[in-house]
Amino acid sequence: MTDDEAITRQLHERWGPLAAASRARQVPDQETKERILQRILQEPPDQQPQRRRHRWTGRQRFLVGGVAAVAMAVVVAALTVVLWPSHATSAYAATPPGLNYQPGPQLPAATVLQQLASAAQATDRPGGGTVEYLRIESWDLNASIDGQQVTTAVVPSETQIWRQPDDAAVTIARYGTPWFPDDDAEQAWKANRSPGSDTTPRRTDDPPGGHAWLWDDRPPPNADQLRAWLRRNHNITDTGGYFTAVVDLLKERVLTGKELASVLRLLASLPTVDYTGPVTDRTGRPGEAFSTTSTSGGLPVRHTLIVDRTSGRFLAYERTLTTTAGSLNVRIPAVTSYVIFHDARFTTGTP
Repeated sequence: MTDDEAITRQLHERWGPLAAASRARQVPDQETKERILQRILQEPPDQQPQRRRHRWTGRQRFLVGGVAAVAMAVVVAALTVVLWPSHATSAYAATPPGLNYQPGPQLPAATVLQQLASAAQATDRPGGGTVEYLRIESWDLNASIDGQQVTTAVVPSETQIWRQPDDAAVTIARYGTPWFPDDDAEQAWKANRSPGSDTTPRRTDDPPGGHAWLWDDRPPPNADQLRAWLRRNHNITDTGGYFTAVVDLLKERVLTGKELASVLRLLASLPTVDYTGPVTDRTGRPGEAFSTTSTSGGLPVRHTLIVDRTSGRFLAYERTLTTTAGSLNVRIPAVTSYVIFHDARFTTGTP
């Protein structure tokens, strides 16, 4: 059995039952995947499959997305990290620079979130028509296994989704602009034929019932009802779980003003939420940041949501390791995931 086959078998054994048991064969959420991968990395050597060390060839370079390691049928996340194997076990994975959070007024997070909820409640429905249009950019860190993989470029993916009233969907995805930690990494990326540099859009047309939406119905415009509604498809054990569920909701729904206010009021009601202060997101938009720390994935992770200070619309989400990296080959603090909500509005048609 080859290295890749052994790792694939391990991941299948853990992810397969979760995917098969979930509605519409959906993949586990991000925190579940991280927890599974951490278990694999922390297993004693005598319980792991024997992996041969050998020289990697050009045909063995590959792209991976999220915290997964190899291509699997149950993994449908966008391909967002470019890497290729190396014998250099001391190299650190490339991660994007952190955002610069400014000290804000000494206010409780709940107070600021309630103010933003009031602003959102007063807004009109964004756009016109009945088709929900979303444009999202995202990136997730790939974990290194056995020191054999070294991330050489951060390549985000941009996804556009048109969701029709009957839940049919058009999805167009492409790679975004790569980020390099230094000039050497950029030259290595180019020398290896720049994997992931093809920005050709990839289109998918799903008929009604053909797209695996997490939620088929709209979110309730009430914070208490929303709390239970989000838990229908997420195993939420702490405040970080609610942050993750909110991000998944924003990835597939355009929210009305009342629905947006409901989400903000839910966040205001949660414990251990901090008002991190003013910040400029990765597109240059000013916002207010709210954070919580969760250990449900195995490592202390700082979840941060960034909200527009005038409309209450969500601008971005960041996930950061702040104290320890465990088995991950990153420097602390390390951004391990980000999502940018470029556009969310109702429109009249599909491309």
